[in-house]
Amino acid sequence: MDEATQNLLQHLDNHLPYLLVESEKHWIDKEVYADDFGGVWKELDRIPHLIDPPLKEPELNEYDFPELDYEKYFSGTDDFFKSTGNHYRLCCLSLGFFDRCWALRGFENFLSDVVLNQQFVEELLDRLVEMYITLIDKIAQYPFDGIRFADDWGYQRGITIGANRWRHLVKPGLRAIFEYAHKKGLTVMVHSDGDLTEIMPDLIQLGVQILNPIQPECMDILWLKKEYGAHICFNGGISSQYTIPWGTPRQIRKEVMACMKYLGKDGGYIIGPTKSLNTDVPLENCLAVITTILNQPDRSKNIVIPARLPKRAKPLWSVYSRFHE
Repeated sequence: MDEATQNLLQHLDNHLPYLLVESEKHWIDKEVYADDFGGVWKELDRIPHLIDPPLKEPELNEYDFPELDYEKYFSGTDDFFKSTGNHYRLCCLSLGFFDRCWALRGFENFLSDVVLNQQFVEELLDRLVEMYITLIDKIAQYPFDGIRFADDWGYQRGITIGANRWRHLVKPGLRAIFEYAHKKGLTVMVHSDGDLTEIMPDLIQLGVQILNPIQPECMDILWLKKEYGAHICFNGGISSQYTIPWGTPRQIRKEVMACMKYLGKDGGYIIGPTKSLNTDVPLENCLAVITTILNQPDRSKNIVIPARLPKRAKPLWSVYSRFHE
């Protein structure tokens, strides 16, 4: 590692470090693996694609849920806690809830089940709730501050199965999981991609305290701040689908500053890109994101805080409108 890279890494920090709990990959060949639940996946350009779901029919009679290897899941906790010091430390639960359902049945099959086989869907989600309750008991044995619950409910224009079906089928299980996490003294952070605008009141009602990644391509994030910023903390907001990979460093700096100025008003915002800085992002764009965040003005001295949030902020609206015109 050269000196410049070492110097940069010394100044980088993750304000929400997490220990990732996800299914093991049992490799079949160099591209294909099976997960702990029996699903078979193929990686293309590092992106997994489900090629053989284990549940061929909408029934659980002949399916045995795996005995999860909790010892292996938490084998890295000592190193994690040593390396994260006094940070706010989370345990990221990436085994899936809604996502695990379609990974067990196949995406199209599960979307059909949501309409045609709702009793099966309810039974499947109930079994997954049991798994998460046990998992939270394990998490509570360690000094985590909270959980980072990863489950994607949205797409670019709304909730994948529709908000009403989400409320009927998915929300009850989430309530049980999040209430139990709160009972154990854990903060609840949710990572869920897509447009979640329609279920924002539900998430607040469920006790979600931090929401990631609030994609500006999907949602009017300034409107979200005005409507819900007093009730939930937002994390993310910088466009990883458009501005970071395709914009200029100047555009990126303007968007980062707008996020800090407007989403950060009165607190309740943790800045960051909506996705990791991937290898296809030009180096100068990566540096524009990082240096603008690291060199942000002292809010107590050098930044003008708006008395009221405007209806629109051009750097933020330009991203949203590009995908919604």
